[in-house]
Amino acid sequence: MAAARLMASSVPQRPAKGRWLEISARVPFEYVEPVASLFHRYGKGVVIEEDADFNPDEGESAPPAANATIRTYLPVSQRYQRSREMMWVGLRLIVQLAPGAECDEREIVQQEWETAWKVHFTPLRVGDRLVVRPPWHTEALASHEVSIEIDPGLAFGTGHHPTTRMTLECLERLMAPGANVLDVGCGSGILSIAAAKLGAESVLGVDVDKVAIRSARANIRANGVGRSVRLVVGSLPNGEAQAGAADIALANISAKALIELASQLRGALRDGGYLVASGLLTERSADVRQAFAEAGLAVSEELIDGDWAAMICRTT
Repeated sequence: MAAARLMASSVPQRPAKGRWLEISARVPFEYVEPVASLFHRYGKGVVIEEDADFNPDEGESAPPAANATIRTYLPVSQRYQRSREMMWVGLRLIVQLAPGAECDEREIVQQEWETAWKVHFTPLRVGDRLVVRPPWHTEALASHEVSIEIDPGLAFGTGHHPTTRMTLECLERLMAPGANVLDVGCGSGILSIAAAKLGAESVLGVDVDKVAIRSARANIRANGVGRSVRLVVGSLPNGEAQAGAADIALANISAKALIELASQLRGALRDGGYLVASGLLTERSADVRQAFAEAGLAVSEELIDGDWAAMICRTT
């Protein structure tokens, strides 16, 4: 059975009505990332289905000679042709490089688009307790499990990307009841919601993207944690983030942003506080470690999932 996963920030907003163009590429597994990046840049959503029976969200690796199908969508409008053409320029090059690669496109109607997306979003269990699921999955959970409801139609992170999943795993391990948590680059609010449901007394989420903040607010309302979580547009330093107040800081952003914000992240934490840093490629780990050391953050553990890394740090 094929497994499906979703890139972060990859689900399109659903239009009121209309037609969609679905563009797909079936390629050897080593070409998944370049095709997904191409679709992520020019398309309106990215779904990746591995042909083999393995689950990358559970840490399982692709078997030899595995293939995958990547799909993206474009709303049919007056201005969609340029994005379509740019994708096909890249796909034609990949077809020449990858033996057996196949690409296709088809037009689908709004109802078919909505049904297709629901098929790809199933509950995701993270760590010992967390279950991330879309609103239409309402099955009863075990008594110890904590449900995080994320609407894929609101985009900005559903937990399926390795960096988000690793951050959730670290958060579950580090969380103590009554903690104050700072979520930098909060996106969909998934980490803020998890922190609140795991017992945080207060959570502050910041993001430079106003659309992401709107998405996070909707998800926070749906999860009933509005009393614990505050959201603001911006980054660090931030007047809402009191210096030295956070027990745990979460930063699932990028290596570049982590390096630039290293001192601000340290300043937001109390002495002995923890930082969970993610969103970086393993090839940038050394650079991030150096920036953290200079800022007074010691890396105590590094988690690796494919090309992605996450770090648990403590103030020094």
